[in-house]
Amino acid sequence: MDYIYKVIDEHPEDPMLSTVEKQGITANFTVRDIEQDIASLGKMIKELTAKIGIEKAKLANIVRTDPEVEELTERQRHAAYLYQESYGFIIKADEKIDEMKEAITELEAEKIEITKQTGIIIKEKETPMNDETVVAEPTEEEIAQPAVAPEEAPAEAPTEEVAA
Repeated sequence: MDYIYKVIDEHPEDPMLSTVEKQGITANFTVRDIEQDIASLGKMIKELTAKIGIEKAKLANIVRTDPEVEELTERQRHAAYLYQESYGFIIKADEKIDEMKEAITELEAEKIEITKQTGIIIKEKETPMNDETVVAEPTEEEIAQPAVAPEEAPAEAPTEEVAA
């Protein structure tokens, strides 16, 4: 697609700050914006290149200390990766749940103190998570079924983060 460029706000003292309209689509920008985009992309390339170097060094260290890793098939590495992702998520999520339950306990105590000091009557509501809340465990059948067929498995699985 061909675009037509038109200056809509000229800055004679610094033409790099002149606002340009790109016709065919509507986008207002300055030439300085383009330069900043180029610089930003260049910086990202440098950062990714450095990260690649770090990751290659990590791989070399892992192979040096645990050479059997190289003997794993791609499917085994993928399964181990997925296992570790789930395992790590469960550990972090359990910690967050404990922190949240502790926060609920502190907030409930604060409500009691507010009532004592102010006389405000606070109606009790159900807490969103209490000791009676039942979290469904996966069935044996669900555990036995692979989440992704091996031939459909992506080269790298996405990482799930637990909200802070």
